[in-house]
Amino acid sequence: NKISESDKIKRIRYMTSHPNDMTDSLIECHGQNKKLMPFLHLPIQSGSNSILKKMNRKHGVEKYYEIINKLKIYRPDIALSSDFIVGFPGETDEDFDQTMKFIEKVRFVIAYSFMYSPRPGTPAAKLKQIDLPTKKARLSALQSLLKEQQKKFNKSFVNNKIDVLFEKNGRHNHQ
Repeated sequence: NKISESDKIKRIRYMTSHPNDMTDSLIECHGQNKKLMPFLHLPIQSGSNSILKKMNRKHGVEKYYEIINKLKIYRPDIALSSDFIVGFPGETDEDFDQTMKFIEKVRFVIAYSFMYSPRPGTPAAKLKQIDLPTKKARLSALQSLLKEQQKKFNKSFVNNKIDVLFEKNGRHNHQ
């Protein structure tokens, strides 16, 4: 809120927040602070609690849904982005299906998605790896769904008037 007190600051957007850092006061701020843009990058990596646990994440799908539901109470127009990793060791077809259902339910406007690749020295690198064709197929399916959601979001702005920021003579202007 302190940053928004400056008249020189027209809009506020922060890039990444961890689900465990999303306090009720931060969530409420999304509804109260008009300079805070209706966009949030909230990484999750998987829609499967089993995989999140194997990834040593300290949050689960239920907590993520809870955060999103609270955010939408304060800011119904909030747009969400996230990160996803497919093919983590031990990811079953059911785990992947849970991730796809999660994405369908949340409806992300953009997401970054990757195939898991082992990092030397990490516990997951020692586990049985998912074969490359399976990882590629899962990534393709996931990216196709995400692309479809992004298109729908983008189309929602067609024929709408939107305020934009632009730079003129080295100064930011609002129009």
